[in-house]
Amino acid sequence: MNAVRYIFILLSICFISVHAIAQQFNKDSIFNAKDSSIQVDSFNNLSEYYLGKNNLDSAILFALKAQQLAKDIQDTKGEATALYHIGAVYNIKGKFKKALSSFLSSLKVKHLVKDKRLAVKIYFNMANILARLKFYPQALKYYYRMQTAYENGKQKNNYLLFSPSNKSATDSTKEKIFANNTDSTINMDSSAIAMNIQNDLISSDDTADFAIKNYIADSLERAPSETESIPLPEEDITSYFNDGKKALAYGLMVHVKQPKAGDRTAFANISNVGHMFVTLIKFNPDTSIRSRTFGFYPKKDFFLSATPIVPSSSSEFKDDAQHEWDELVGKFITRRKFEKIIKLVKDYKNKKYNLNSNNCTDFGLEIAAIAGIKIKETLGDWPLGGGNNPGSAGQSILEGKINDEDKDNNVGLFIFNSLKK
Repeated sequence: MNAVRYIFILLSICFISVHAIAQQFNKDSIFNAKDSSIQVDSFNNLSEYYLGKNNLDSAILFALKAQQLAKDIQDTKGEATALYHIGAVYNIKGKFKKALSSFLSSLKVKHLVKDKRLAVKIYFNMANILARLKFYPQALKYYYRMQTAYENGKQKNNYLLFSPSNKSATDSTKEKIFANNTDSTINMDSSAIAMNIQNDLISSDDTADFAIKNYIADSLERAPSETESIPLPEEDITSYFNDGKKALAYGLMVHVKQPKAGDRTAFANISNVGHMFVTLIKFNPDTSIRSRTFGFYPKKDFFLSATPIVPSSSSEFKDDAQHEWDELVGKFITRRKFEKIIKLVKDYKNKKYNLNSNNCTDFGLEIAAIAGIKIKETLGDWPLGGGNNPGSAGQSILEGKINDEDKDNNVGLFIFNSLKK
């Protein structure tokens, strides 16, 4: 019996010793920079894998493990990548405020390492989230940062970016759709101002990134849900941009709300005909921004005005800053084009609305055409008439039936759709 007890004690001592050695080995391994870096990469790879599988719980679990370990061993690249994955999960879940915070934190760490591929992915997601949250100027700026971050190789003009709201594109897909452009300026025609967006509009330091963090967070707390668009006098659009400051750059966004998302249907539930509207943006050298989001509407003369029975009506502009949309197309434009659009707005003040020939889509398409944006197959039919309409225009954007015909533009189109797939 004593012999058995002796053997048991001896085995216990051996087990405890081996366990202690194993624990020490694991402890040493965790703080071994080389081994731990490999482990961080493994966690990040698993997070990316589960993101691709839309297994969000596993994706964020491994991202959090990677973040903590990377922070412990001061692996800045691993930490920035983990924060990006955390932001991607929040983005897919619709928690945009948390997603923005994670992406901005990733940018802060990312600047300590020169990882252009990661920067492209962060800026791409930032642009899409900001557009969804109706921060249109900021979305356009981050879109440009995404372009300039992808410096290897060149591809001139006209490439499209599609991003479903609840589905992250895989890296291989992103590599295909991220066009290459090393130019740091947007070519301007003879009437346009000289500018350098890379060095001025899109600051290369962290200040611009983190200056908007609290602004966006505060705005999200106060932001109303979609409210009814209210009349906006033409002067409140055209004169609004006369702030006495020489512009650094100009931007345009065209928005489409389809009657039935993802369908060419010209109307839904009889009264729902969708809407097309635009955002004009002026960027100033002092970082201030002037932006107006508006659309062309019928001003009901009487009950049947602007209907298939009586297509004509008086017109008015309305403030669409809080209007929802399904598809968006944005780009930087020259001063000359901006001024042409302002003139068109003034001309439309005296134009009648006509359901068949001069509706909100006709207005939006005419502005888009000035900017060089060509959307194909925008016509449709309805009882007693037909014409350009949001259902067809939006569907053409979804189907990629859109071109940038502007030879002055080296940046390309920012195209985003908010439809859940």
